[in-house]
Amino acid sequence: RDSQGQLLGFAQLIHDLSEGRAAKEALRRSQEQFRLLVQSVTDYAIYMLDHRGRITNWNLGAQRIKGYLPEEVIGRHFSCFYT
Repeated sequence: RDSQGQLLGFAQLIHDLSEGRAAKEALRRSQEQFRLLVQSVTDYAIYMLDHRGRITNWNLGAQRIKGYLPEEVIGRHFSCFYT
């Protein structure tokens, strides 16, 4: 604004977030498809571990073969099966 209060200029910044949102949605769909695929396998035990060796995912096959419910093993160290 000038000394009389008149507007001299205007600036606007717009950032398009649609590409990032689309990428996040694609990742979410991919993760869900992977989760459903792993969970549907019943002939093989599939479980995932974090970097410390703790169980983070336990499929139906692992439940059937190992005999533990997910609530019993998720968060525990995988060595519990070998002691």
